[in-house]
Amino acid sequence: MTAPNLQSTRFGFLFRPTTFIIAFVLLAVLNTLLAVTSPSASNSVNARLLSIFVYAVLGWFTYKRSRICTWVLSCLMILNGLSTMTISFPALLANQGNSGMQLANLVAGGYFFYGGVVLFLNRPGRPTDTTDGE
Repeated sequence: MTAPNLQSTRFGFLFRPTTFIIAFVLLAVLNTLLAVTSPSASNSVNARLLSIFVYAVLGWFTYKRSRICTWVLSCLMILNGLSTMTISFPALLANQGNSGMQLANLVAGGYFFYGGVVLFLNRPGRPTDTTDGE
C-alpha cells in the first residue's frame, strides 16, 4: 500500500512548496501588522519590517532554486514551526489563555514545520535515488 500524496487531494494546493513560501512571508506580514497595532519596546516594528524583506528575498531565491536560500528558508521554517508548537502545545494542555488561538498556533506550527521539511526534501542539488545500489 502506498502513502497518499497530499498534493493530489482537494486542498493539495496548500501543500505545494510555493504555497509554503508564500504563507511564510504572509505570516511575517501578519506579525508586522499586529506589531503596528500594539507597539511595545520588545516588539519593534522595524525588526518586523526587516523580517518581511528577508523572508521575501529568501522566498524568491528559494523559488528560483537557489541552494543556499533553500537551506536557510527550510531551516527557518522548521525552527519557526517547532518553536510555535512547543509554546502552544503546553499552553493548550494547561488551558492557559484562548484555547482556540493556541490550537490555531499549533496547527500553523505543524504546517510550517511540514513546509520546511518539504522544502528541504525538494532542495536543488539533492542526491537522486538510485535503484542499482550505487
